[in-house]
Amino acid sequence: MKEKSGVIDTLLKFEEGGQKSELKKPYVLERENHGTAIMLSLIENDDDNSFTYSYLLNSEYRKNSGITLFFNSATVFIKGRNLTPLYDNIKRHKVISIMKNDAKYDNVNEWETFIDSFEIKKS
Repeated sequence: MKEKSGVIDTLLKFEEGGQKSELKKPYVLERENHGTAIMLSLIENDDDNSFTYSYLLNSEYRKNSGITLFFNSATVFIKGRNLTPLYDNIKRHKVISIMKNDAKYDNVNEWETFIDSFEIKKS
């Protein structure tokens, strides 16, 4: 089995041969007893874009269009299904990483969070 490291290993479960088999969770939370996260990482295809929570100026959540995060250097748009738990944890600075999900693994229940896409627009 091919080994993965870091946050990706936390988010995905691998079958024999290193194939992605089941999506566990599209985001990772800071542990309760450690307080709040310092940075938010957006992970796509092993690329990591990180933003410091202290530069998060504003945020919006619209059920039809998704989450928008306004940082001083960029605006982040997150689209998906059932984003309310993710947004609530972002507001509390508890999310340490978000991973875009591949549509072919969209076999999660309708009430679970699924990240279709995110876009980063630099200011």
